[in-house]
Amino acid sequence: MSSPNITYYDPKSFADAIDWLKSIGIRISSDRLNTTLKLYNNSKKTDLTPDEVWAISDLDDIIHIYNEFKDQNLPKEIIDIIEKIPSGKIFLSEEKIDGSSDKGRDFCFELNIISLFSKMGALPKFESNAEFNIELSWLGEHIANIFFECKRPKISNSIRRNTIDSMKQIEKRGGIGDVGVSCLSLNRILWDKMNGKILRGKVSDIPNHVLKLMSSELSKIRNIHNFNYYAKTILIISEFKCPFIDDDTNELLFFRHHDFNLRYYEEHTRPPYSREFMHRAAISLILLNSIQNEYKS
Repeated sequence: MSSPNITYYDPKSFADAIDWLKSIGIRISSDRLNTTLKLYNNSKKTDLTPDEVWAISDLDDIIHIYNEFKDQNLPKEIIDIIEKIPSGKIFLSEEKIDGSSDKGRDFCFELNIISLFSKMGALPKFESNAEFNIELSWLGEHIANIFFECKRPKISNSIRRNTIDSMKQIEKRGGIGDVGVSCLSLNRILWDKMNGKILRGKVSDIPNHVLKLMSSELSKIRNIHNFNYYAKTILIISEFKCPFIDDDTNELLFFRHHDFNLRYYEEHTRPPYSREFMHRAAISLILLNSIQNEYKS
């Protein structure tokens, strides 16, 4: 299952987002977001370099976070995460690929995943060593805890390792009836595959072009099926966002994509599969139904 989405960078919305950040005690002054904003404000759109356009994609992420969280009564843990977003390198080309973390973009991705599930009414909890977890219940009865592990691989060759690392972490979370979701941001890999350049084309053509470009990476993720070692992982979510110029309007737009790779299906809810296997399959279907309902609304 996948969920494409087209957005555009709106300076007014970003200003609103900055006001909201200030209202929850977070300021941007000499960080990468403020520097990127100055680049945007001091340049004509046609004069922006590809590096600068990819950096503006981070400003669009702030708008996305603002839209998702502005009406919520945020717990301290989420505010602490938001506070870390402004840190990091301005340009993707400045990021190291040796495994070191770029905290600002890492935490921004984590918030994107939290917002995805909070929209479904799932209250994120921070009670474990996982990034966060949610409790799944039915008619007031506890069914399972779902633990989330987020990774941001920098190069295509590290996708499998990062995915398996997150699945190993999930195996250590909770009890035997609990499950987990592995979450991967592929933005840096998409940037690398495009050689840091910017696409130009019709809005209707961009999604298929980008998905074709990323098909080998998505296939790597879909082909990880080792239930003997990583049985608790019921879902792998892959996310990436691509800036592009719309041929018709000459506007800068963003194509955001989520890929939902289920590891258990309806056929796994019946014998001859084991009780644990059927339990995880049932949770997968509940989660899938919630995701599908969210994207229909």
